[in-house]
Amino acid sequence: MSITPGKWKVTEGAFGGAKFDHQIGICSVDGKLIATASTIHVGAINAEANARAIAEVPAMIEALNDAVRAMTHAVPAGRYATALRLNVKHKIVAILKRIEG
Repeated sequence: MSITPGKWKVTEGAFGGAKFDHQIGICSVDGKLIATASTIHVGAINAEANARAIAEVPAMIEALNDAVRAMTHAVPAGRYATALRLNVKHKIVAILKRIEG
């Protein structure tokens, strides 16, 4: 089993051809509804934060896979190892910024 491929985005209002009150949608870039975050019990601010976090799942998986590869393969010390670690760090920092808003 795997997740819906590609990047995901947060949408509000009408999505997937329907309008849902009190919900924020998480859709694939081609507009297919993947999940919704309800604003009813957690409030709009928390629901939006939840939706941003859910939308980052594909990017998080990619960054985690990069981190595993960087830690698994014997990488000699030097510029390449430093560049590899910095690349993974930058991906993770970017994901956290998008989630935290």
